Amino acid sequence: MPVPGSARRPRAQRIRRLLALPGQPGLTHAARQLGIRNAILTSQVRQLEATVGTPLLRTRPDGQLTLTAYGERFARDLTPVLNMLAEPNRDSGHQ
Repeated sequence: MPVPGSARRPRAQRIRRLLALPGQPGLTHAARQLGIRNAILTSQVRQLEATVGTPLLRTRPDGQLTLTAYGERFARDLTPVLNMLAEPNRDSGHQ
């Protein structure tokens, strides 16, 4: 039987990964730090960008990753939702 909210976890995980990228010296390094393959991380970032219809991440001239202006707004708007999803589901009787 599926765990309540389990369908949202992959999306939330992708967003959390995106939010972990700013300040990293590149996607390859970031993927290694996150314990996933670079191709998976790149694909997940591109999927999020395709979903919202605009770039969320950019690489600065020094190679460091940073959020675009829209990426910063996306992060600001979704952080409270991610925090809520991380809380135990009080309605299900599981605490």
